[in-house]
Amino acid sequence: STLNEIMLSFEPHAIVSTYPLYPYYVERSFNKGIPRVPVITLITDSIEINAAWRDAPSDYFLVTDQFTKESLILSGVDERKVIITGFAVHPRFTTLKSIETYSPKSTFKVLYFPTAKKPIIRRIMQAILDHEDAKTEITVVLGRNVRKLYDRVREIQIEYPGRVQIKGWTRRVPELLTSHHLVIGKAGGATVHETIAA
Repeated sequence: STLNEIMLSFEPHAIVSTYPLYPYYVERSFNKGIPRVPVITLITDSIEINAAWRDAPSDYFLVTDQFTKESLILSGVDERKVIITGFAVHPRFTTLKSIETYSPKSTFKVLYFPTAKKPIIRRIMQAILDHEDAKTEITVVLGRNVRKLYDRVREIQIEYPGRVQIKGWTRRVPELLTSHHLVIGKAGGATVHETIAA
């Protein structure tokens, strides 16, 4: 196979995988006679780990934090194989001041990274904004979904004047995270650790 040929020609001293399925293919190559080298799985998920990651045939697992390490150990991975490396976030987080703790007299600020599912965005935003007594504002970051979602978000912005800010693609995620009380979005590894940093 192509993988076998690459491993034979490259003669690696170790293999580091950032995708959960590759260690399985590498193990097949070892079983076909390719010289065995250490396999290290760098897990980019955090806390809740998919079985594809934790069951991968690996000599070591590099994880982002103590919670993730404990999750792997509880699922049967040998503690000696799990190494905490941390998770790299933008250095700007060290210079940014986090928003003050919410009080009932202040505005509760929500940062929303929606998925491309149109009907859900309207329901989520209305659920957040539909409280007469609450001083709630939402910043919606559409990113790649601008064309798919802008019209729906704009309708909500008109319905709740002065309470919805719309952003397309942005490089200012650290600033947005540190200036909001709550983040709604997919809890991927980067988002989780950037939110913790914020």
